[in-house]
Amino acid sequence: FHSWELLGMWAFTPAFMAAALAAHGMAPERSAGFGASLSALFHVMGAAASGAGGWLSDRWGRTAVIAGMMAISSLCSFAFGWLLTAPIALIMIVGCVYGFSAVGDSSVYSTGLTETVTPSRLGAALAVRSLLGFGAGAVAQPVFGIVLDLYGGKEAGAAGWGWAFSVLGVGGVLGLACALWLRALPESRRLAGGKR
Repeated sequence: FHSWELLGMWAFTPAFMAAALAAHGMAPERSAGFGASLSALFHVMGAAASGAGGWLSDRWGRTAVIAGMMAISSLCSFAFGWLLTAPIALIMIVGCVYGFSAVGDSSVYSTGLTETVTPSRLGAALAVRSLLGFGAGAVAQPVFGIVLDLYGGKEAGAAGWGWAFSVLGVGGVLGLACALWLRALPESRRLAGGKR
């Protein structure tokens, strides 16, 4: 569910930022490039978040960080698209939080697997995790696009973008539920030296 939300967000924030800038009166030929540049800041936040999330999970526990990041990124998913005509500064603030929280738990998954999986099965476990994660991310993008197109595609207003990003939030909520379920399992005590 992490990759569903993350890869969908990465794929569509440049187009969303271009649409937001156009909604504020910027010419389409300028809004596309400038929107992509602004959305790059969300990726920069994500780059910092991966290390920060790993560091936090060593101190607070793996499932606690996963649950926290998933909760924040889900809220951002449910809100982000509806901000189409909001002040660009507000969109950027939410986008930076979104970029940070959507990536902040990335390093925790690999670390958690290495702590819980039998060493002779670690390669297979990491491979299955990658296959399922990137597979979910690959499916999220056309689903997002279909929802956006149902609301008019290029002409979609806040409702189109809002519902499309909300589809990503559903994945985040499911990921949060899985993190809480994992935390309740006895095996979770092997995570982060018992911090779960």
